[in-house]
Amino acid sequence: MINNRNFQRETALRPPVQRTCIYRTEEGAAFSHHPYLCRFRGRFYAMWSGGAVHEDDVGQRAVIAWSDDFLHWSKPLPLTATNDPSAVDTACGMIVWGDTLYLYVGSYRYDEAHIGGDGHRVFADSGHTGTHLYVLTSKDGRTFSPARRTGLNMVPNMPPRILSDGIAVICGNFLMPVNRNFPDGTWELHGLSTQCDTDDSETFYAVSRSIGLDTAVCECDILERENGYTALFRSQSKEHSGVLYASESADLVDWSLPYATEFTNDTSKFHVGRLSDGRYYWLGNPLVGNGRDPLVLSLSEDGENFTRHIILGEGKRPMRCRGFAKFGAYGYPYSFEEDGWFFAVWSVNKEDIEACRIGTAQL
Repeated sequence: MINNRNFQRETALRPPVQRTCIYRTEEGAAFSHHPYLCRFRGRFYAMWSGGAVHEDDVGQRAVIAWSDDFLHWSKPLPLTATNDPSAVDTACGMIVWGDTLYLYVGSYRYDEAHIGGDGHRVFADSGHTGTHLYVLTSKDGRTFSPARRTGLNMVPNMPPRILSDGIAVICGNFLMPVNRNFPDGTWELHGLSTQCDTDDSETFYAVSRSIGLDTAVCECDILERENGYTALFRSQSKEHSGVLYASESADLVDWSLPYATEFTNDTSKFHVGRLSDGRYYWLGNPLVGNGRDPLVLSLSEDGENFTRHIILGEGKRPMRCRGFAKFGAYGYPYSFEEDGWFFAVWSVNKEDIEACRIGTAQL
């Protein structure tokens, strides 16, 4: 069973890392979250969701910034999925494939009953309409195509992951669509259940109940292992929120009923992958009940026992701007490895966007 049984904050490794602040929020643009990071044509790109006050509020947009040296960043520019000022756009990540940068944005609107008299969303995360996933492309990293629909009604957890056989899979909350001829092929709808074809932050609760789970699972990511695929999920219910849940598949089509693992998680999104030396990794917040602090990179030789733990960031900072659903010292991390470096990005209190890099020889 997948586990991080030996994790202890006191004994985790703390090698030096190089940090950078990509964006520091300010009043009037007080929400920043869902960060992603990549490198394209020698330049670093960061993408995240930006809003005026609250998380997932009316008018939220995906934004992008860039850097030539990883340390000094441009001002963010919006990436528009629709021209609807009432839409809620969410950054869903970037990938480089061939000579093209692909950028994904999920979008929906609230029905009138879920918008308050002040024009902001009400607290309940419901009333979504018109959920769609859009993609923009760029050949030079400076100009971007108009957004087009992918045919998927989802706000996924990750951009497409290209597996070793060239198949692409998108990780949502319960849907895990597959494209066997990325980027030109069509997306096949697979996952824990396909009875609901809309996957966003409203729908996963009902789907989890419908398949007989004792918790609500969401925000999955997939490990490609030697004998198949393991999807790991955040568990959302209070009674079962301290560990990851896992589902297995041999073919990316049929998935087992998720079960509780022995891998701790502080009710947060995480990122998994495999290093160039073959080791598996998990990047997230394993210390339960501590406000998504610290940020830990856990490594495994076999994809099951994660026994080497490296703290990339720790310590809470005060929140500067108001807004509901805002917290988390090192929230929603994303990562990649390139040219002897491991890169990670995260949000601070859903306000600032920060990143770090560490030489892979130190991992």
